[in-house]
Amino acid sequence: MTVLGLPLLDATLGATAALVVAAVFLAALLRPERF
Repeated sequence: MTVLGLPLLDATLGATAALVVAAVFLAALLRPERF
């Protein structure tokens, strides 16, 4: 893996994790009876 590949992969994983957290948060707001 290249030197540029690691930060790019890290940023991609970070963005994906942020999207997952945001989706769960929105689901909790829209459907509070499930939590």
